[in-house]
Amino acid sequence: MMKVIFFYGYQISTVMIQTSAFYVVTFLLNEPAKTITILLGSMLVGALVSVPLWTIVSHRVNNNKKMSLVAGVAMFFSFIPLIFVRDVTGWAVCMVFFGMTVGGQWFMDPPTMGDVLDDLAVRTGRREQGIYYGYQAFFIRLGQVTIALTISVTHMLTGYVEGVTSQADLISKSPTPGLALFGIRIHSAIVPAIIVFVCILLFWKWYDLTPEKVAANKRKLKELGL
Repeated sequence: MMKVIFFYGYQISTVMIQTSAFYVVTFLLNEPAKTITILLGSMLVGALVSVPLWTIVSHRVNNNKKMSLVAGVAMFFSFIPLIFVRDVTGWAVCMVFFGMTVGGQWFMDPPTMGDVLDDLAVRTGRREQGIYYGYQAFFIRLGQVTIALTISVTHMLTGYVEGVTSQADLISKSPTPGLALFGIRIHSAIVPAIIVFVCILLFWKWYDLTPEKVAANKRKLKELGL
């Protein structure tokens, strides 16, 4: 459960910022929609560049729980500048660093899931990977619902006006334009950061597959022929 909850946290944070990109570009930055490509491209560049670095560090640390926590904490801190930056260059730079933390999550997800499946196989005496990947898929769907609700509720509470097409349009039609603009920062950075932080704490507290347990499970699986 802690593995799936941790996955849920980083999945929401990554997808919510992508979903919020249109609002960020159109209303916060007051730029054309094609600027979204710059922001999401910066995130992808950061993710791809970082994978070799995560690989090197992971081999030295040899502790999947610790590496997952490092990636999670880095992701939490990468959201903080996004609350304050106000231009395309600032956002692009921040998205590169955010992408590097996403790369860490991408890199650590399979081995951590492997540790969980090994532990389950030792406990039950059989391999049932499909069931647990099904649980993870359910949390992906739950994450999509969470994102939709977060954006909808934030817009309703901050005075965002449905149907506006530009920053000037929003400012002229919203009863609280400043709050409406800040609401976009809430669902693009603040809420994802909070979700990631909570999931990190839960994972740190209750995920108990230490390197020693992982090694012991591998020995038992070899004995069981699994």
